[in-house]
Amino acid sequence: MANCSCNLYENKALRESLGETLRPGGFGITKRALQFTGLKEGSRVLDIGSGLGDTVNFLREEYGMDALGLEPSELLIEEACKKYPDITIIKGVGEKIHVEEGSLDGAFAECTLTLMDDLDAVVDECSRALRKGGYFIISDVYARRPEHIRELQAFSFKSCLRGMLDLDKLTEKLKAAGFEITLLEDQTECLRQLTVKLIFEYGSMGVFWNRMSGCGGDMDEFRYLLSKCKTGYFLAVCRKN
Repeated sequence: MANCSCNLYENKALRESLGETLRPGGFGITKRALQFTGLKEGSRVLDIGSGLGDTVNFLREEYGMDALGLEPSELLIEEACKKYPDITIIKGVGEKIHVEEGSLDGAFAECTLTLMDDLDAVVDECSRALRKGGYFIISDVYARRPEHIRELQAFSFKSCLRGMLDLDKLTEKLKAAGFEITLLEDQTECLRQLTVKLIFEYGSMGVFWNRMSGCGGDMDEFRYLLSKCKTGYFLAVCRKN
């Protein structure tokens, strides 16, 4: 098994390939989600795993929201604050959100929930931090054959694909934490479009993964497991009861 302990999202080449949002669908998915919420100008929202701060800035500039970010990487926080001097990013992880209980109108986890170490803790923390009627917006990768997910977790590098979700189990966790799922739709086409872009740029997904991870031939096994899982992409809008 591969043992490549690296944070792919600190890789500049990867960021150049994925674009400013570092996720399939970009801001189009964010706009789609916002259509199903009551979030408006002045809403206090948190972007979990805010990376280079692009989504935080987007929510501030395009929607006038009181948006802040939460990001564990000091490198990415430093670069984000240089890029957007007026935004606020807190150093931390989704398992421990440093805001008061019930103080958020919305929380975003766009292609970041799969990067968290403790999914249950993140869902519970979002429920704690959101006010009643607040929204938890999630877009991420999931396995259409979730029985193979555990095999991916033997790989140690940081990637959303390594932590892809079992959608049925996630919806159960969300409901148990007091969320009503008001929208759940497949957005796999966004993932396909990104894959085509990467193949065009690198020649094949094998070349892309080997170059980004530095794991060499071990990534052949990773790609094989991905094919067994049948990777999909989804958008969920969840309202706290």
